[in-house]
Amino acid sequence: MAKRITKKADRVPMPADEIAAAKAKAVTKSAKKITGNGVQEAGEKPIPLETDRLKSCGGYNAKVRKQHVPEEIWNAFENYAYIKWQFTRRWKGKRAQDIGVLKGKGKGPILLLGSGPSLDKAHSLLAKWNGAVICTSSHATTCVHAGKDPTYIMELDHRTQVAQFHSNWWRGRDTAIINQPTQNPEIAKMWKGKMYYFWKMVVNVALHQQIIPAAFGEWIKTYLIVFSCSVPAQMGLAYLMGYSPIVLVGCDFGIDRFRAWHYEKREKWMPRMWPFGKWVQQPVQSLSSEHVMRAENGVMTDAIQSYYKRSTICGWRLDQGQVFEAIWGLHRGEPKMSILEEFTKVDMEETIESQGSNLVDLVQTEKEIRRVCDKYLTRQKTYAIPLGPEGTNAGVVLQEMNNWRKTLPLYARDFEKMGKHIDLVGLTAYYDGLERENKDEARMREALAKKEGQDG
Repeated sequence: MAKRITKKADRVPMPADEIAAAKAKAVTKSAKKITGNGVQEAGEKPIPLETDRLKSCGGYNAKVRKQHVPEEIWNAFENYAYIKWQFTRRWKGKRAQDIGVLKGKGKGPILLLGSGPSLDKAHSLLAKWNGAVICTSSHATTCVHAGKDPTYIMELDHRTQVAQFHSNWWRGRDTAIINQPTQNPEIAKMWKGKMYYFWKMVVNVALHQQIIPAAFGEWIKTYLIVFSCSVPAQMGLAYLMGYSPIVLVGCDFGIDRFRAWHYEKREKWMPRMWPFGKWVQQPVQSLSSEHVMRAENGVMTDAIQSYYKRSTICGWRLDQGQVFEAIWGLHRGEPKMSILEEFTKVDMEETIESQGSNLVDLVQTEKEIRRVCDKYLTRQKTYAIPLGPEGTNAGVVLQEMNNWRKTLPLYARDFEKMGKHIDLVGLTAYYDGLERENKDEARMREALAKKEGQDG
């Protein structure tokens, strides 16, 4: 086949006025397209919508796990002797325990803290909350500064530093650390209060699936599926302990972070000197990422935070507990900070001041929760496969499928061989209905965005 060749001599230079007109036309065309996507600045590169991109960051997380596993192995070796001593020390009242002893011990609602900017809004309200609070080391000192001692500090990140716990005083506070064997060894040695252990289940990682249970199984018998994110892990722990409902505060999954409070101690300490240091608030922080996107509700986020949102919904789909999202100024029209739209939203001030009594009439059935989760997850190419009748203890498998109509029958056949009955006809009809609903809503959003673009 002949190859088309254009010689340089054949090219006719374009006049300057025509070049300017062509550029103006291109900018106008780009501005129209960008306006439809919700980007305000004309001429900028369009920011993709959450629905335009598959939110599976499995490849990214696989790389992160590969980098972290050697460090976690080192931590586990370093922790082994000390954890053994914690569980077998003579003073029984000071021994560490498996988190299984906490199962069903929780009563009433619990606040679950995330790292979004709405936590700054909740800061002045935390002291008014009389119930339990669960958080990570990222939020622990912020809680103390607000006047509310965290009930549980859950440790997932093996890189946590002791400096993150710097407070004016921890002794005497009724706070327990929920620890795991691959954590920084300095954390266990530093903490003098109550400590409970679990081991985290991470799929396809031999360290967490086989080695940790074999090495520490004599003392640590309970595992949690952490879903690569602290929020679903904390939800699972709160559900295990029996707290209900769970109220999310600061779980925004957006592009911005909250401003944490830390206690900076004096470099030189002298007896009878008070105070020992001062409270300092971190400056405004935003996630630095080239994968910025606009969530379905218009809030700015990135691919990783969107992936963490999916992880949270997956955890909710498995637990099917009562979870609400506390929003600052819900009835005052405050700007949205959270990309979560699946949880029932409640006013933050009203919820904290009423100690959660305003949530009684908002309880959802498990069937309603399953439908909300499945409707979102199908948009992320993630599907729940019940291994028996829903509402029983038969279990459920969450599986990514790019073409579920082709792949689902294959999974159903494999599960049948394992003795698990899959209602293939019922599941197909169910997901067909959810898919139609999602497409109808997507068309409505597109039409609305187009209309707003024309009006603008």
